[in-house]
Amino acid sequence: MINVAGHINGLNAEEFQAGLDQSVKAYEGGAVILDLETLTYISSAGLRVILIIASILHAKGRKFSICSLSETVSSMVKTAGFDKVIDVYESPSEAVSAVTG
Repeated sequence: MINVAGHINGLNAEEFQAGLDQSVKAYEGGAVILDLETLTYISSAGLRVILIIASILHAKGRKFSICSLSETVSSMVKTAGFDKVIDVYESPSEAVSAVTG
């Protein structure tokens, strides 16, 4: 599980992607869950990073999901339609159960 915190926008999206790439590589073949509980804001640039990572993992046959979205982040995810292409869960335990079960 990777915890994502703070505020992600066009100014720090590249840094977010680099950190996420590094974290995903550390999981070597396992499912990846982003816990967004302490993420207060995400712009379209940040959502794009999540979609890129999800696409890469999907192409490799790896499971990917996000969980614990605040109302603000959930609204952005739904508005962008990402909830239709990325598995979204209410809690970390629900996400873990889904990707391991």
